[in-house]
Amino acid sequence: MKRDDIPILEATDIVKEFPGVRALKGVNIAIYPGQVHGLVGENGAGKSTIIKILSGLYQPTSGEIRVDGTPTKFRNPLESQKSGISVISQEFQLVPQLSIVENIFLGREPRGIFGQIDWKTAKKKASEILDRIGMKVSVNQPVELLSIADQQLVEIAKALAEEARLIIMDEPTASLNAAEVERLMNLVKELRNDGTGILYVSHRLNEIFVLCDSITVFRDGQRVALKSAGEISEEELVTLMIGRKLDSESALRSTFLDEHDASPMFQVKNLTVPKFVNNISFSVRSGEILGVAGLIGSGRRELTRALYGLEDVTTGEIVIDGRSVSIKKPTHALKEKVYMLSEDRKEEGIIPHFNVMENIVLSTPPKKVRDSFIINHKKENKAYEDMKGFFNIRCFGPSQGITTLSGGNQQKALLGRALAADCKVLLFNEPTRGVDIGAKIEIYKAIKELAETGVAIIVSSSEAQELVLLVDRCIVLNNGKLVTEIPKSELNEDNIVAASLRRSSEEVISNG
Repeated sequence: MKRDDIPILEATDIVKEFPGVRALKGVNIAIYPGQVHGLVGENGAGKSTIIKILSGLYQPTSGEIRVDGTPTKFRNPLESQKSGISVISQEFQLVPQLSIVENIFLGREPRGIFGQIDWKTAKKKASEILDRIGMKVSVNQPVELLSIADQQLVEIAKALAEEARLIIMDEPTASLNAAEVERLMNLVKELRNDGTGILYVSHRLNEIFVLCDSITVFRDGQRVALKSAGEISEEELVTLMIGRKLDSESALRSTFLDEHDASPMFQVKNLTVPKFVNNISFSVRSGEILGVAGLIGSGRRELTRALYGLEDVTTGEIVIDGRSVSIKKPTHALKEKVYMLSEDRKEEGIIPHFNVMENIVLSTPPKKVRDSFIINHKKENKAYEDMKGFFNIRCFGPSQGITTLSGGNQQKALLGRALAADCKVLLFNEPTRGVDIGAKIEIYKAIKELAETGVAIIVSSSEAQELVLLVDRCIVLNNGKLVTEIPKSELNEDNIVAASLRRSSEEVISNG
């Protein structure tokens, strides 16, 4: 019989070394039955490394792992799974073409007496698990037809089918809307009440405080604190994470002044993207940061992609510096000095087989890194060093593989690429998705500094707080239409959320 006062999993004095770097410096962490334990820290603090050690993907250089008080070693992920540990990573481990039931039992299908797969039993068990987690779909549904939120529930269903006693959730709400986040959080609470241990890794500190019983803080490969959620404030937690106090929010606000050139740098007239955007018009001035708000499905994402030539536009006009331009693909956008930072850095951002420097200088004008047609490595290295310093990109050197950086540092490298591109207009789609609080502040400051050089900036974000901190004014989309524009004087989270929920601008202002 398992005891609740003994950790399901305990890691003690864990050290992990890679060539030239010590990623973990003797960290400790323990997760108990019926407990949600939060793990927080900046990108690069060691969170991903400890997750990979606990899941059997990495072996520690030194230290001890105990399961139910018994020393053990995980030489591979299967041994971790057999100990009752399941990991739900940011990139789901699902086969899109297979059904829900096939994914839940993949490699562990129940068998009949002659060794054949017993699909009747599998479907019965899968249905019971889906009922438990509140998922109202057929187990025969192909996973590729599910929303991101429902795919995540399938991952949780897999963990329950494996009879996992500890579930590690890595940034589980990064791609979810508000309603989906609430559903997931309620499920986490139910799992805790059933005695499951949860290691909850998130940059969203409000979720940490709502869900977690205790919190471990990593910084620079070390555990710097273990706190009860009730004994620490959010401000104190952030200070522990980054090792300093954050600048005041007012210091992050954009300082766009009306003295800037009043004529628009970038104009959009009557733009329509079939099924997504309906007859939208707006403009952005030089040095201005324009926010774009809206719920998932509002057309917010497709609007910014269309401006970069990634969505088909049936009607409308784009004007830059008073000149009508045609942008039907990204190469057209780059020619017109328009650049976009996508929300999906893995698929539409980083070049995985390029190193850090190659990723940063990819869009740099040739005259800055070449002599005639020959690459000048000295110039190339200077461009890299300038961006690395400007954005505080943490890496060992220019030749380090981009995929070995933390998510936040990958994002900052892409921001460096955008700045190096020497553009007039920058489009940001979820600029800080999956980025820790310290890196967020650095990115906000960098965007503000970019605007102060005269670049016209459009920031599309699902985070109302981000828009309030960052932008000068905000347009709000709903069902493909521009429903209101919120000026700087009325820019707050309540007004943004209310407008996103189809309330008129008059209602928003009167109740703001």
